[in-house]
Amino acid sequence: MKLIRDKIKNLGNSIDNAFDNRNTELLRKLIDDASLIVNEGTNTDEQAIVDYFIGNAWSDLDVLNNYGKKTVWSYERIEHINAIKYFRKCVSNINVSEEIKAGIFLQAYTNIGNMFSESGRIIYAIESWEKALSIEPSFGMARCNLCHGLIYYANNLYDSNHKALMLRHCHNELLLFLKQDDIHEKARIAFETDLSRIRRVLNVDFLKKQNSFREYSLGRSQKERNYRKWVLTNSLYLNPLNDIFFDTAIAHDVLQLPNMRVRDYKAPVFHGFFNQLKQEYITARYLYYQYKEELPESVIHYSDKDRKLVNTLDYPQYGFRYEQLKNAFKTLYSILDKVGYFINEYFELGIDRDRVYFRSIWYKDRQINPKIESLNNNPLRGLYFLSKDFYAKDMEYLESVEPDAKDIADLRNSIEHKYFKIHWIKPKESDGELRFDNLAYSIDESDFEKKVYRLLRCAREALIYLSLSIHVEEKKNVKDDGIVMPLQLFDYD
Repeated sequence: MKLIRDKIKNLGNSIDNAFDNRNTELLRKLIDDASLIVNEGTNTDEQAIVDYFIGNAWSDLDVLNNYGKKTVWSYERIEHINAIKYFRKCVSNINVSEEIKAGIFLQAYTNIGNMFSESGRIIYAIESWEKALSIEPSFGMARCNLCHGLIYYANNLYDSNHKALMLRHCHNELLLFLKQDDIHEKARIAFETDLSRIRRVLNVDFLKKQNSFREYSLGRSQKERNYRKWVLTNSLYLNPLNDIFFDTAIAHDVLQLPNMRVRDYKAPVFHGFFNQLKQEYITARYLYYQYKEELPESVIHYSDKDRKLVNTLDYPQYGFRYEQLKNAFKTLYSILDKVGYFINEYFELGIDRDRVYFRSIWYKDRQINPKIESLNNNPLRGLYFLSKDFYAKDMEYLESVEPDAKDIADLRNSIEHKYFKIHWIKPKESDGELRFDNLAYSIDESDFEKKVYRLLRCAREALIYLSLSIHVEEKKNVKDDGIVMPLQLFDYD
């Protein structure tokens, strides 16, 4: 046992030294050595540490192989993708000690945030930094990296007021947490540069004010207030400010498409398409909430009364409540493919409309489409990295960075086209033929509910990145010559 721990400790020190010496060959060898240590047998704490060290090694290789060498951020940075996979693998280790959570998990969640922020998936990065801060609220590196990422987020927003509020929040947080002793010296220089950039954009008087919002009503009925408060506290409004603020003034789905130049379409088709995507998300969000908060398990919905179902002895969950959860899952998953359809049309990728899928639109001849990569569009890259959390059967040659990606794809296929069961406790084959249904895709209710919630967050991410990616492209067209005829569109409500 002590021998393995010594090997793990030496592994971590060797990775640090190899990075300091810019020795990429040694870093790759140390990654292989880490696998040999795991093969010797490790407990859950040791496994988490090894996964963290492997993540560091891949992250170091990413830095050494890519930084300062290309003007366009490469989508297929294998080292970057592998680093994410191992940091995620680290924090997915269960039954680890409190010591590992307080140390290794704290660092791993911070690194996950850093990796996803750089690759454009800022909303997921915020979640990761917040998980680190839930372990240690005063951890300066997580807090300042969060602000660093929020600055890039703010700079991609089309609403100048939202941008100013987010930047002021970052300014105040950086002033407070840059005093922490745990800030690395090189990082401190970068964070101080962030402060200087904010001060060049916003005047001193504005920065001195605290972010304070008027109190708004969340609705007339208690039922509506409960729902809207739940959306707000879970950061589920289609409003970028809801990623950091939870005041009632933020409680609305304000996200829209930015001002756009439209040349080839007579009707405002993209705005109409975005309306549909928003409405489907909002409805799926309420379906999930209704399952979780408004439809108690113990009460049979009146639509289910006088039904006649056979007891199959394996404790399946039937009823309106569970159909709501399944419908939320189906709607949310379909939003992602529709986002792919939108991207294909707006960015003129030329993919056959009948062959457009969220997971596949990024590729041409099994390589990243050069047109997409050349755009150098950070929110669009965030959509690409979001797509890597999913799986497509006809693209098995591509790796996903989400360990459950194939399970979620199989789950969707079973719900849509096959036989799907939700159970209190999923039966095992050892339970015997009377209880084990080998025709069905079976899942624990709690596991399915978590997957639907994760999908809800992914759909929200996708819609925000979609809007921001279009804003990035439209800004490039501001200096275009030619006559532009304005068309003002009013609110539907």
